Amino acid sequence: MEILGHDHKWIQRRIDSGALKATYHFDHRPSQLGGSAWHIAEADLKYFIKTYPEELVGCNIDIITIVDIISGVNSNHGKD
Repeated sequence: MEILGHDHKWIQRRIDSGALKATYHFDHRPSQLGGSAWHIAEADLKYFIKTYPEELVGCNIDIITIVDIISGVNSNHGKD
């Protein structure tokens, strides 16, 4: 959420549509009531950003992390 600059509902809609690939933490689907615990691999986040750049809202995104992900300069962000 922090990297893409959107709330969990926005992220959930992209996961549900298949645009953003995510896996379950602890082998169960996160609750619809919030507190989601999705895991999004860096490669999948990079694919989403490159495929759907129009989805990014410039004033809310973590531009430094996004540039790092796209460029591959720093592959250990600690934020999946």
